[in-house]
Amino acid sequence: MILLLIGLFIIGLVFIGFAWYIINYLLVKLPEQQRVMLETFTIPAVKSTKQQYLFNDEQQHAAAMEKMYDIFKEFNVHPPGYDAVDTKIRSAIYGMWKEEDTLEKLRADIEKMKIDIEQMIPHTQTSPSMPVIEVTKVRDTEGIGRI
Repeated sequence: MILLLIGLFIIGLVFIGFAWYIINYLLVKLPEQQRVMLETFTIPAVKSTKQQYLFNDEQQHAAAMEKMYDIFKEFNVHPPGYDAVDTKIRSAIYGMWKEEDTLEKLRADIEKMKIDIEQMIPHTQTSPSMPVIEVTKVRDTEGIGRI
């Protein structure tokens, strides 16, 4: 009778340990893996599909979605829901649009600054207010013998 109770107790502990492992995997480990994979691979997936579908945003989005699901399958990680992947990809696409817009604004500002600087600097080689200094190269041949 005692052995039966000890056996049931051990089986119960094994069952609780197995249940704890499954629950820990589903509630902690799997979402962490999904988050890391989404953060790591979303932008490269969007950039690679952008090269293929340069002018069609919907095809780019669909291809990026497919690529993300392929990446999850390749790493044997169950993908998160459709909405989570969709939101992350749309966010990456929007971020790339904002980066491109910011770069265009910076280019325009640089061009404007170039024009302003060219107007400020005279186009002559020397300015009358600045003396021309001639630099000549001097060799110290006597110093070599002193060493």
